[in-house]
Amino acid sequence: MTSIGVTNRAGSYNQSTQVHDWKRRSERLVRASGRPYTIVRPGWFDYNRPNELQLVTLQGDTRHAGNASDGVVAQRQIAEVLVRSLDVAAAQRKTLELVAETGPATTDFEGFFGPLEPDRSFQSRRPIAWITAVADQISRESGLTRGPDIEDLVITSYLASLDSPSPSDVTERHLLDRCRRQLIVWAWEQGQYDEPLPMNGTPSSIATS
Repeated sequence: MTSIGVTNRAGSYNQSTQVHDWKRRSERLVRASGRPYTIVRPGWFDYNRPNELQLVTLQGDTRHAGNASDGVVAQRQIAEVLVRSLDVAAAQRKTLELVAETGPATTDFEGFFGPLEPDRSFQSRRPIAWITAVADQISRESGLTRGPDIEDLVITSYLASLDSPSPSDVTERHLLDRCRRQLIVWAWEQGQYDEPLPMNGTPSSIATS
């Protein structure tokens, strides 16, 4: 479970706390783990009116007001959805925003989870230990402390690789090469890379290669 609005990096709340950044990282780790999952992004807790019992799902995280107008849901409703997701096959490999609206309480959870779009490319995901090994290697090569920035670099590179024409062909060497290029770009942007780039092109062109 994370929260509605988690993809909003520019909001004042995230700018001052980086909470959304950490939550998105946790989502990526879960998706990359290869384990069954359902990621629930609930709206604002317990702002419901008494007649707001009907559970509604959203996808795409488009509500970024940063207040209860993004959607509300009771904690007991969140708990029920989390528990039901364990038993409903249609909930697997999906990410959803959860809010409650005026209407009767939701009872059909097969129908509730069923229409949702699954996360892309999950069939090709490698075990989390494989990604962890790459993060360790990148940390050793760069001399940087293994932490959220390195893990974020590896996971982001991995998920980007899965959007390539042949995601099943993503190997450890392929991922290491992509991470090395991204690390150079990151260091360049942070002013921590003083030597010329070891390949032709600008940082932006390398980042998209």
